[in-house]
Amino acid sequence: MKPLRTLTRVSALLAVLLASISVTSATALAAGGPDLGVVAIKQPRTADFDRMGTAGLDVYRMNLYWAVVQPYSADSFDWNGTPGHRYDDMICNAVRNGIEVLPTVFGSPGWANGGKSPEKPPTVQHRDEFGDFIGAAAARYGPGGSIWTEPDSPCSGLTPLPIAKWQVWNEPNLEYFWSPKPNAAGYKALLVAAHRALEPSGGQVMLAGLSPRPQPMFGIGPTEFLRDLYRAGARPFFDLMSAHPYDLKPSGVANQIRALRKVMRDYGDRGKGLWVTEFGWATGGPKSTLTVKPGQQASYLADTYRIARKETGLGIEGLIWYALRDVPFREASPPGRRDGWIYHSGLFTSKGFAKPAWKTLAKLAGGSPF
Repeated sequence: MKPLRTLTRVSALLAVLLASISVTSATALAAGGPDLGVVAIKQPRTADFDRMGTAGLDVYRMNLYWAVVQPYSADSFDWNGTPGHRYDDMICNAVRNGIEVLPTVFGSPGWANGGKSPEKPPTVQHRDEFGDFIGAAAARYGPGGSIWTEPDSPCSGLTPLPIAKWQVWNEPNLEYFWSPKPNAAGYKALLVAAHRALEPSGGQVMLAGLSPRPQPMFGIGPTEFLRDLYRAGARPFFDLMSAHPYDLKPSGVANQIRALRKVMRDYGDRGKGLWVTEFGWATGGPKSTLTVKPGQQASYLADTYRIARKETGLGIEGLIWYALRDVPFREASPPGRRDGWIYHSGLFTSKGFAKPAWKTLAKLAGGSPF
C-alpha cells in the first residue's frame, strides 16, 4: 500500500498531470505497482528528502549501523550525534514527506565482533546483543516508539509513520560482509535474534539483500545461499525475501528473481513478498558491465519497473534504486578504497543535477521531479 500524500504532493501531482500526456501514462502505470524508493551513499540533506517527497517516492532505505549507535558498549545509545549518521533526523525528514523508512541493520562494533572491521558479523557470544539492538531501535522508531513522543524530537508535531520492516544485515553471501566466509547457519542465528526482538512490536524481518552471482572466491551464489538457509531451518524467522539482482539488462534482473522464486517454491515458501532493495546502473566512473549512457539508465529503470508490475508471479513488492546521488568514492560513508561504478549510479550527479532517470522515477511514482 502506498501511503497517503500531503496536500503539497497532491498539488505537485496535478501540475504534472496537466503538463504532459506522457506523465499521465506513467501515473497510470504506477497505480498498483511495487513501492518505489532509493538508498543513498551518504546521508541525504533535508532538501533531498523534500525532492523525494515531491517525486512521490514511497521508501527510503537507510543503513542503520549498529557500530555507530553503540560504538563502545551495549549500555549506551547515540541515535543522532554522529555526522553522516543522524538517524533521528533522517527518519523525521522522511516522515515529514510521507516516506516510509526501511532500515538495513548491520555493522558490528568492535567490542561485538572481536575487533574486526564493522562489515563483519558479531561473534556467537554477541548475537543476542545484536537482537537487543534491533529491539531498542524498534522501541524508538517502531509503533509507539519514543521518537514520536519526545517533546524535543525532530519528529515532534508529525503524524507518526513507524518503521514496520527491518532488514537484517547486508549481502551475507559475500565474504566482505561475513567472516571468515559466508555461513547460512550463522546468518540464520541473526535472523532468530531479530525475530525474537521484533515480536513485541509486530515488526517484520526482511532477509538481507543477496548479492548476485559472486565469483567463488568472493562468496556463495544467491540461490545456493538461499537453499542453505532453508536447509538450516531459517524459514520461520523471516517474513520478506530480498535481493540485489544487479545485471546487464532488466531481463537479467527478472531472471535472477525467477531463480530465487524457484528456490522459495521448492521449500514451500511461495507466499512471501520479495523486495529488490538494490538495483541500478551507473553512468560514469571506471568502465564496467553496469555502466551505461544516461538515457539508457532511465530506460532500464522504467523497464525493470514494468517487468515487476506486469509479471505478478515475481511477487516484487518494492524496488529500491542504488543510489540517490553520485558521490566521490573518498566522500562515501564509509569512504571507498578506490573508485567504482557504484559511486556513479546516482539519479543525480555529484553536483546535484538530475539525470534523466530521476525524471523517470518521479513519473513512475506519480509525482514531480522538481
